[in-house]
Amino acid sequence: KIVQHLQSSPNTEITLFYNGDVVLNVNPMEGDGGRRVSLRAENDFWSIVLEQPHAELFEQPRKLQQYTYFIIAISVVLAVWTAWIVYSGISRPLYRLSGALRKFSGGDLKVNISHRRKDEIGALMDAFNQMAEAQRKLIEQDYEKELRLARSEFALLQCQINPPFL
Repeated sequence: KIVQHLQSSPNTEITLFYNGDVVLNVNPMEGDGGRRVSLRAENDFWSIVLEQPHAELFEQPRKLQQYTYFIIAISVVLAVWTAWIVYSGISRPLYRLSGALRKFSGGDLKVNISHRRKDEIGALMDAFNQMAEAQRKLIEQDYEKELRLARSEFALLQCQINPPFL
């Protein structure tokens, strides 16, 4: 009964020795039976040998290894997916802002970026919109000032040609 507690599976062979002679052999394996793992423990006169098929002994660790690989693969997929979401959440608005800057520097002064963001990128887009609006107003004011100046010069020239007091 004590030996049965040592038997981890029906295929485990247990041999008990006393002074090198076999005293007990439980579940002897006939023939080769493939690779086997052997464990020997000795104490003065007594020794015990446990033998178990290699495939049976490492079946559970192999399953755990497969589960671990599966979990690692799922984790990598989730990490890549999460990184893509974060990347696109940052790069897409920056790409839109970059395109608006290119249009604005190309002379399209009516560029406006519409968005619903409340984060730092949204603040950057708002700042761009404010800058573009301020630039547009400055250019319009400068144009109106130049136009008034040209009209004044034209009126002055007209006065020189046809003086109103004559």
